[in-house]
Amino acid sequence: MWKVKRMNTARIVVLTIAVGAGGIAAYLASGSDKPLPTPEPVAQMQTVDVLVAKADIGLGQSVKPEDMQWQNWPAATASSSFIRRSDRPEAPRRSWARSRARRSSLASRSATRS
Repeated sequence: MWKVKRMNTARIVVLTIAVGAGGIAAYLASGSDKPLPTPEPVAQMQTVDVLVAKADIGLGQSVKPEDMQWQNWPAATASSSFIRRSDRPEAPRRSWARSRARRSSLASRSATRS
């Protein structure tokens, strides 16, 4: 009639390990009931608006108002030679038609007074 086969010992061991791993995964996925700590507020750094190059400017290249933009800069590291919006708000709109770069400048590098 019915012939009963016994499970191989190796299959029982593999099945036990798989069930155990599944139980551990379920436990880890459930997480803990502890609420996550609220992050501490980050201190806001004082910044100033500084005139910078929008793109790389080559030596001797004509500088146009479109080549410049204002960018936030940490106040502690802003040199007094940087062109600041608070000191010269008209700086990017002024006539740059006859101005040529005296040195090459990379994008986002600050513009300095000559």
